[in-house]
Amino acid sequence: MTRRAGLLLMVAVGLSAAAPSESADQKSLWSDAVEQAKTAYQRGHLTDAIKAAEDAWHIAEATFGAEAANTAASLHQLGTFYAAQHDLNKAEDFLQRAVAMREKILGAEHPDLAESLDALAAVYTQQGEDDMAEPLRQRAVQMKQKILGKDHPSLAMSLYNVGKAFYDSDYFNEAETHFRRALDIWEKTEGPGHPDVAYGLIGLALVAKQQARYSDAEPLLRRALTIRERAFGPAHPLVEEAIKELALLHYRAGDVNEAKSWYQRALEIKERMVGRQAIELVPYLSDLAELHKRQGQWPTAEALYSRVLAIREKTLGPDHADLITSLTALAKVYEAQRRDAQAEPLYQRAATIAEQRLGLRHPTTVGLIDAYTTLLRREQKLEQARAWEGKIEKVKLGP
Repeated sequence: MTRRAGLLLMVAVGLSAAAPSESADQKSLWSDAVEQAKTAYQRGHLTDAIKAAEDAWHIAEATFGAEAANTAASLHQLGTFYAAQHDLNKAEDFLQRAVAMREKILGAEHPDLAESLDALAAVYTQQGEDDMAEPLRQRAVQMKQKILGKDHPSLAMSLYNVGKAFYDSDYFNEAETHFRRALDIWEKTEGPGHPDVAYGLIGLALVAKQQARYSDAEPLLRRALTIRERAFGPAHPLVEEAIKELALLHYRAGDVNEAKSWYQRALEIKERMVGRQAIELVPYLSDLAELHKRQGQWPTAEALYSRVLAIREKTLGPDHADLITSLTALAKVYEAQRRDAQAEPLYQRAATIAEQRLGLRHPTTVGLIDAYTTLLRREQKLEQARAWEGKIEKVKLGP
């Protein structure tokens, strides 16, 4: 299980209206495409959202020109969608263009420019470029405070993103301050049931979890889940995120049964979104298998790990390095049940892939071969064990 789940960054996907000089028909054609993209995004249909946003961008360029406020707005929307799809290179390109165009057209201090700065900072953060993200994020906060005032929902979004940056750097007190301020603004301006409120609640909950304040975290997460279910329905990425956080919270608190229940719900939603054979299911299946393994529920753990292995084989091929983890996990389940005959070929295959992909000097390979040879010796297959041990010794001795 991961130490903590990734807290989602917030970006604005709503766009400014067309310039008043354009005809109503021109504005309507672009606006319809923008709204179609936004609706698809809100429903969790990223591929459809990107296609509609690309259509809006092309309409904007043809109708308003290559350097116009509407075109910049479409660039911003496309950048945020690509970021949500984790295509960070495309996201960075579109958002850099949106920032440059908005600064040129709208001036150095404008709310729309602040939104693009925020979104670009979020991409830099995902790329691990915190030094590039921080000045953009601070500029966006200062700009919004000056232009929009201290109680505007857009400012709350920027404060939330600053809080996330503190959270990711383990400055939990500072993160909590920013999350709470963002939450207060959202509740005041948008109401306690608005979807934005859920972001602030989850941020505060994750800080509480990191500080082992589990009883404080759970009601925050449950409230966030209720808000998102009412806003988006039961099968949406944001609903799944809230459910997954509840699973991780209960796991952290030592309540494995409750964690399994929540994790199963998250898995079922993810399956409805991506299908039963998608590689995106692997973290969910693996973590759920780990929970069952910890309780000695071997048949269920075996079935889940087998499914992970099958998905990875189909998606990545039979010799991909990621198969090492799946083969080893399944082998250990068999080993724990004294089913060494079934564990042995899995260890052998994992060791062979590790040797080919990672090399004999890699710690993963060394540890895997040690586990494999221990099993071989237990089975009295001494010649095979010595052959694998000899490979490691040869590497240690050098040329």
